[in-house]
Amino acid sequence: MTSITTGKNGEIWVGTWMDGLNYLDPYDGTICQYSYSPDNSTGLSSNTINALALDKDGKLWIATTNGLNCLDTKTGVFKRFLNDPNDDSSISF
Repeated sequence: MTSITTGKNGEIWVGTWMDGLNYLDPYDGTICQYSYSPDNSTGLSSNTINALALDKDGKLWIATTNGLNCLDTKTGVFKRFLNDPNDDSSISF
């Protein structure tokens, strides 16, 4: 486990080293794991999570070894913010 955060309804998000992102809802027992897949452009960009943060809109921001991800917790869709070495205005990490 590399990072952990909780949502306003008690849900628990756990970032791991090499095993992706895990979600637990302690009220209904739901457990979900999000893992990197090279074929999924709307999924997690790496299985190594460095940090997690929930914003006021309930979106989960995930810092990985391969860029920044934003998870829409309502839809389960990730948006990736990746470094482009040919673009000086792209994200740098």
